[in-house]
Amino acid sequence: MGSVILLAGIGDLRMLVRGISGQRRIARHLWRMCFGWFIATGSFFLGQQQVFPVWLRGSAVLLVPALLPLMLLIFWLIRVRFTNAYKKMSMPRPGHVYSLES
Repeated sequence: MGSVILLAGIGDLRMLVRGISGQRRIARHLWRMCFGWFIATGSFFLGQQQVFPVWLRGSAVLLVPALLPLMLLIFWLIRVRFTNAYKKMSMPRPGHVYSLES
């Protein structure tokens, strides 16, 4: 867990120095969000099994919601980084004000 936090911190520093936008920014947000979600669901569904009915405790059914965030992370990272779905999106630059008047 410490190495993941260290990598995230190094990535934050790199982002602050270089700046990232577009696909890379969305991909970074996805992995941070889904990894945190994976830790939370794993802790609940696998680590707190006493809150579930007796017939469900220890079953493989609890693996599905625990691992779902990792599956979603892989799907969305592939979609964002390796397809054209987000290539044409642009982020507004700081300081630019868009007017509703034409």
